[in-house]
Amino acid sequence: MKNRILVVEDEIINAILLQKLLEKEYADTICKIVATGEEAIDEILLHHYKLIIMDIILAGELNGIETVHIIQEKYNINIPVIYLTASSERSTFLKAKETKMIDYINKPFNDFKLNKALKKGLGSQ
Repeated sequence: MKNRILVVEDEIINAILLQKLLEKEYADTICKIVATGEEAIDEILLHHYKLIIMDIILAGELNGIETVHIIQEKYNINIPVIYLTASSERSTFLKAKETKMIDYINKPFNDFKLNKALKKGLGSQ
């Protein structure tokens, strides 16, 4: 069975690069890209995902942390989350830490750190 990973990223170039990396490193992976928190929630409610890679600053009404809170608290869906973000503010990190996250990785990301977080996330279910 293939792993399904949801990438929530509104910068399409970053999303495509990430998708290509995931599909190259993890041949058993199906990667879906959405640009908003609202789209992410819809996807999570429609399909089973093994992992979410979430940007924090998104297009739309919700940011990444708010989106994860809704998924985890309102819908009681516990999918491992890796935040991949340009936000390096400590307050943002602390808010993200309140969710059940695997890792918080700053952009530009390091392939080694991302792969380590992916292995942890994909192995956790």
